[in-house]
Amino acid sequence: MWKILTDSSNWGKFFLAKYTNPRGKWITFYKKTSIWKGVQWAFDAMVPHMGWIVRDGTSISLWGDIWCSDRPISSILDLDSMGAFSHKSRVSEIISNGDWCIPEEVATVLSNLGVISLDRPLGDEDRRVWKPDIQGKFSVSSAYELTRVKSQKVPWQKWIWLQCIHPNLSARAWKLLHGCGATESKAQARGIPLASRCHLCYKDDHVLWLCPFANNLWDWIHSLFNFRRAHSFIDMMKRAQYESPNIKEIWVVDVLVMMTEIWGARNKCAFEDTNPSLDRIKSMVFKYIGDSSLRMKGYMHNSVHNLSTFRRFGVMYRPTKTLRVRDCLWVDPEPGELKICCDGTSTGNPGNAGAGVVFRDSDRSFLAGISGGLKVCSNYAAETSAIIIGVEWALDNGFTHFWVVSDSKVTIENFKKGKIPWWLWGRWISILNRNPQMHISHVYRETNFLVDSMAKRGAHLGAGQLVFFNQRPSFLFTIEHSDNHYYRFY
Repeated sequence: MWKILTDSSNWGKFFLAKYTNPRGKWITFYKKTSIWKGVQWAFDAMVPHMGWIVRDGTSISLWGDIWCSDRPISSILDLDSMGAFSHKSRVSEIISNGDWCIPEEVATVLSNLGVISLDRPLGDEDRRVWKPDIQGKFSVSSAYELTRVKSQKVPWQKWIWLQCIHPNLSARAWKLLHGCGATESKAQARGIPLASRCHLCYKDDHVLWLCPFANNLWDWIHSLFNFRRAHSFIDMMKRAQYESPNIKEIWVVDVLVMMTEIWGARNKCAFEDTNPSLDRIKSMVFKYIGDSSLRMKGYMHNSVHNLSTFRRFGVMYRPTKTLRVRDCLWVDPEPGELKICCDGTSTGNPGNAGAGVVFRDSDRSFLAGISGGLKVCSNYAAETSAIIIGVEWALDNGFTHFWVVSDSKVTIENFKKGKIPWWLWGRWISILNRNPQMHISHVYRETNFLVDSMAKRGAHLGAGQLVFFNQRPSFLFTIEHSDNHYYRFY
């Protein structure tokens, strides 16, 4: 579908000519073809996730395309009331000499859509973007993720697919936790006449957690770790939440092995008429831990509990994580250079977001600060927006030589590579067209705490609202200084 809309070949043009009406809309009547229904479904599913970056506006429908908000103008407007514009009007009709020239009637419509401002047209060929991707690039995997039928998430999925667990063990545990084990009660519920006969018990949960045979094993495994007894899978996983990463790995493997072996013992009773063996299951636990130890990558704590647990299961000791300390300094900008400190935050990721920017000179003076409210977005989008806001303010106030810093390493690396979020691309190109002398670098959060406070205040502002400070605000009790030492613990 994406290729049909973006392909300039004769094949793409033929398809659009055949299945769109003179207004550029997809036909709604039936055409004798084997693929039309599928294409129509794909188009309806994808349209809300497509948008445009306006450059010259010639390829974008003024009314039918998503170019200024999250929906087309035609969704809220009776087009017959717009006498000065036809159904085929393009965005280029409200662009003059490379800038917007918006008639009052269109401006009113944009205001009703909540459009506060528009980026200046870039004067090149319009670009269609795939909005779910931060750079606007379409991918089949992204489209599939948006259109597939999603089941409700289960709370235990994060534990059974860990790297330390063999895939075969994960698959068997997945079946049990999904309730896929075959019991007499399930067979009877499906109309299969079976006599009521107890092997270990009837119900899955009873077999795994409450059966006297299983209770004996669960008491034993809890005693090996000195854990308080739990009676469900989720509670058992929480017993190790404060332990070292390697103890967590051993514990989750033990629990999954116990589950699958208890169920296997039940099946042997049911189908082979053999008596379950506690000693056999216990030996299988130790065997699985030995086999899985090579897959375990977590570190251990240097404690008696960790050492005794490793010795008990015959697992080789792991490295311990030592606390490291790094001395950090706040570096002054060069004489005549403006230092732009940026940060962004999102309460929820995504959630209500804010941007913070502080401008400092070579004398370490606080020149200005900005707290800005953003729309609901991710931390990365907030960090990126903060840089754009800071650089635009610097250029608007006559600065051309500046140093941009942020504590988001991913954001800095993407700026250096030119990987800018698609909704900020127009503003970034406008910045580059002004030829600033600019370099961008990463700093640690410990030397960027001033803007962190500004960004958190911005998260409580409305979207698009900016608060400017001409001097250090009273809520900032301290400020970074190159004579001070700051320490990073990790």
